[in-house]
Amino acid sequence: MISIKTHTMRNIAVAVSLVLVIFVLAACLASKPQNEIRTIDYRSDGLGATFEYRVNMADNSYWTWVYAVLVDETEERPRDTAADNDGFRFVRNFSEAEAQTFLTTIEEEQLLQWEGSYYNPDVVCGEYWKITITFNDGTAKNISGGDNYPASYDKVINAIRALSGK
Repeated sequence: MISIKTHTMRNIAVAVSLVLVIFVLAACLASKPQNEIRTIDYRSDGLGATFEYRVNMADNSYWTWVYAVLVDETEERPRDTAADNDGFRFVRNFSEAEAQTFLTTIEEEQLLQWEGSYYNPDVVCGEYWKITITFNDGTAKNISGGDNYPASYDKVINAIRALSGK
């Protein structure tokens, strides 16, 4: 009788171990490493202005597009995505050391683990933002929000802006 219980307990332990291994493997496959990122696009809208930034990890380049609604204008002019470079303006190339610092920051701040949506339903007019991470295989992760942010939002956005060299 004791050997049957021991054998059953051992089988249960093996089964639980296999389930844990499957969960760990699934988590590893679901998230992509930072070194597979091709571009990160960040957009912020609020108070009549739109700011967009692109970090291109494939060639270590930094791009921007800014639009501010003038007093006499009634509608926004969106970035021309059919234009060269999707309508972005080239700012600069950043060094490999800057690229590694940036990748370390987004890893530490767990950008790839952020949820897809951060909206505050109590605020109607405010800042709206979006981050699109495009990977080398063409897949993308979209994260967006409105007057609600992940805990490490400021650190990630500061890291994106730091690549501008300004």
